[in-house]
Amino acid sequence: MMKNIHAYFKSENDAEAAKAKLEALRAADLLVDEFPADAENKTVFVPLFTMGSTTASTGIITEGIYMDREEEPVTHFLEGKVDEADYEKAMQMLQDGNGLRKLE
Repeated sequence: MMKNIHAYFKSENDAEAAKAKLEALRAADLLVDEFPADAENKTVFVPLFTMGSTTASTGIITEGIYMDREEEPVTHFLEGKVDEADYEKAMQMLQDGNGLRKLE
């Protein structure tokens, strides 16, 4: 079964580097695109963090608000799908690559 992945980055280079790493996991439908600048002002981002190594604990938690107006803005996002067995590894790759998520 495939799981959706979605992450935001402060540069296109960071997003493309993450995409290249995910391609090694045979992720599907990977797309890097520009994040609309007008939407960034209304969005709060937090770092991606994995919650553990079991299927039951797989997920994302937050450790404080990331997007400070003094920081570089989020410019690109990456989305795609990865096999459920590779989901934790994919999330770790996104975390290592400074991937962010939107605070909903």
